Amino acid sequence: MDVLTIAKIVCNSLSLENVKFITSGGTSDGRGWIGDVKHMLLDVSKMKNLGWTPKLSSLEAVQLASNEILQYIQNTNSN
Repeated sequence: MDVLTIAKIVCNSLSLENVKFITSGGTSDGRGWIGDVKHMLLDVSKMKNLGWTPKLSSLEAVQLASNEILQYIQNTNSN
């Protein structure tokens, strides 16, 4: 999942429309900033071999987290 996909999920959770994403800067090797990881591939095969199965995809997890953070903020501000 790339950063723009995450940004779009967050905008959707916030009901934001017509958001302009500006991607600029970064390092000459294509990373976002010094120390950034350009590509990360997470492997859960060892966990699956132990009997674990993920309940959510990466996309679903980001959507859930975004919605729960928004709900938390709304609840905090209403108190």
